[in-house]
Amino acid sequence: VPALLHRFGEAVIEGIGGCNLGSRNLDFHYRGFARLGAIVDERENEIHIKAGDMRGAHLYLDRPSHTGTENLIMAASLAPGTTIIDNCALEPEVLDVIAFLSKMGADISGGGTGFVTVRGVSQLTATEHTVMPDRIDAGVLAMAAAITGGELNLVGASLEHFGVVRWKLEQMGVEFTPKGAVLQVRRERTLRPINVITSPYPGFATDLQSPIMALSCLAEGNSYIRETIFDGRYGLVGELNKMGAKVEVDSGNVVIVHGPSTLKGTKVVAHDLRTGIALILAGLGAEGETVVAPGYLIDRGHAAVAERLTTLGADITAEESG
Repeated sequence: VPALLHRFGEAVIEGIGGCNLGSRNLDFHYRGFARLGAIVDERENEIHIKAGDMRGAHLYLDRPSHTGTENLIMAASLAPGTTIIDNCALEPEVLDVIAFLSKMGADISGGGTGFVTVRGVSQLTATEHTVMPDRIDAGVLAMAAAITGGELNLVGASLEHFGVVRWKLEQMGVEFTPKGAVLQVRRERTLRPINVITSPYPGFATDLQSPIMALSCLAEGNSYIRETIFDGRYGLVGELNKMGAKVEVDSGNVVIVHGPSTLKGTKVVAHDLRTGIALILAGLGAEGETVVAPGYLIDRGHAAVAERLTTLGADITAEESG
């Protein structure tokens, strides 16, 4: 949206997509645009935004939204004056966007502090930039090694990007060994149970909550998982139970995984992207054949996952649904 506002003067948001994870408010995006001077018109099925006379302002986020922070930084980069954004997200991807915009000529400071200052410039210029490695994809692959008791090398992955995820996996018995540009991951010991509470970076990433729930099914003892970011992210529970797991949601909205369980392959439903990849992990650790559908959801976040896991020794194929 910020790019459209600066280039064409307006943008229309309609038919909001993405996974169904419960409440996913967009107001901190377009309300921030409005505080910068944009004209926001909320309609029944769309949001119409016009650039208007955008100028620097003091903005804040009620919660440190990853995409919200990036959108407001981009919008402020070409708005005359100084913009201060409070309670910014700290994710490595936010710092990567700041580095990219800075190469283009943006004047941004405070990345990684939760308090970002953007001094608007008159123009941005073309540049070259290498996008950082996908830490969520790397985390999933690390859990693939963990759930199979295997070993793999992640080229380009940064252990520093994992945040709390690294420490939780190490507590479960996963070993990480950085070797230059390669991160070696292996799990030889019995998996230990874990307590997880999702929170903004550097806390435990909500996108890895479903995968670690699948991994916890093989741990020796009870694991406890609380989701605090998205209220609709427990769709995996019923699917894991179809495979023989013993997972429940208690009255306090905490998932309890009673491990260890012997998982058995069956047909399961990928309700969203993260549920889908978690079920693939469960299938890797299960006896027999697991069929996960629909597969297109998983492709959105983990490109060519079947081919890559096959290279690592998994017996997995991607089939056209028909």
